[in-house]
Amino acid sequence: MQKIIFLLAVISFNTVSSQKITSGKKIKSTREKLLFLNDSIQNYKLFSIDGDYGHSGFTGSEATIDRFYQHWYNESFVHYINNKRDFDDEGKLIHEIWFDKADDFEREYDYKYNESDSLSQIIEKRDKEGKSINYTNITYNFLEKKQSTLTFWNDYPNDFQLELYSYDDKDRLKTIEFLSEEGRSKINYYNYNSKDKIRESIIHQPLAFKDLDGRSYTQVRDSLGTFFVLYKNVYDESGRLIERHDFCAPEYKKGSYLTYKTFFKYDDFDNLLEEKRIPSFSKMTFLSTYRYDKKNRKIFESDATIGHDSGWDFEKQFFYKGNNLVKIIIKNKKQKPVIVDLGYKYDKYGNWIEQTKSINGKKLFVWKREIVYYQY
Repeated sequence: MQKIIFLLAVISFNTVSSQKITSGKKIKSTREKLLFLNDSIQNYKLFSIDGDYGHSGFTGSEATIDRFYQHWYNESFVHYINNKRDFDDEGKLIHEIWFDKADDFEREYDYKYNESDSLSQIIEKRDKEGKSINYTNITYNFLEKKQSTLTFWNDYPNDFQLELYSYDDKDRLKTIEFLSEEGRSKINYYNYNSKDKIRESIIHQPLAFKDLDGRSYTQVRDSLGTFFVLYKNVYDESGRLIERHDFCAPEYKKGSYLTYKTFFKYDDFDNLLEEKRIPSFSKMTFLSTYRYDKKNRKIFESDATIGHDSGWDFEKQFFYKGNNLVKIIIKNKKQKPVIVDLGYKYDKYGNWIEQTKSINGKKLFVWKREIVYYQY
């Protein structure tokens, strides 16, 4: 699906390729950990009582890695990372364990694959003793397209979550049906344009509003339920997303309504140049702009709120040496420019084993990575 968050993730990833394993040697395991050189300056937290992984806590392996990379290569602050990951000799992730800052257990995962090397099972251990374990089983059709995802828990044996995927005669995703022990919760429908791009997503919920006294309501299951549009997409002749309309779920006596219109502009190399987000509930407009160098790496980013002077509008400049991002300059109205410097150390195979992050000349964070290679 074409999503705004996907576009922003692509921009962040294109900023730097330094996090990639680049050697031809096969990786057996990696051990990564962020170190803090100043006890009073840690990873960003919303409240002082937040845990080691911030206000939201540990939100899963993939989400934590994505957030860490986003902060490390784009911001003056950091998220937290501390894990060990094991790979088979074909490069597939087979096991990982996450730790807190004291190197105590945080989460553990085992991954299994089918004969086509598609991920078939995830076992998530949520506590060290194994009292809470999530099992996710994934099946595929004969084209290796996802057919179902079933999640269940050892500590809640009567509960489950099931997702069923169906495809049209062009092998495009048609529906995703969500079920649990309470029955069907919703179905997502996808409609396409003539170029096989998702034109809109429609949701059906088996719940409908039932009026109680004219001022309050409840939701009940009925044979009709509720249909509403989740989003609509518009593309240019090259198939690039240029406009997106987002809608909210129906509300009591109000129904579903448009929440945001978002417009996108690109350069000749399909890099996103501008994202303009216009909310329906405000006169403000949120504008993000980007520029790139000849290697299509982001060298400039700005965020501005039109119609309201928050003081937090900012500009960022990105500088490279070779293939590495080495400096970020961040400017806004409320503070002096912040200069972020990144440094790198490599092993004999050309893979980085240490990155450092300095803020305004002070080295504050060290990202360590130990790599074990297969020996033949």
